[in-house]
Amino acid sequence: MGNGNRKAQYKRRKERLKSRPPKQKEKFQLIDGNLTFYPVAECRPHNGYLTEGLIETHRCRQRKCPGLKPLKKDGDHNG
Repeated sequence: MGNGNRKAQYKRRKERLKSRPPKQKEKFQLIDGNLTFYPVAECRPHNGYLTEGLIETHRCRQRKCPGLKPLKKDGDHNG
């Protein structure tokens, strides 16, 4: 049982951290129940927020999900 390609995992993580959205003042609840300071979009059908990783995991952009609503770029969102 291996842990996959650790070098590739580290490289992907480093790239993700470069494109991280601005940190919010408060925590947001994600659709999987976790909390984050870095939401990227709102999911209307699941009544929660998504990070970039969750959007990739659920393939929201590829499926052109109508409930996906990107947050403002300035980091201010009243949620």
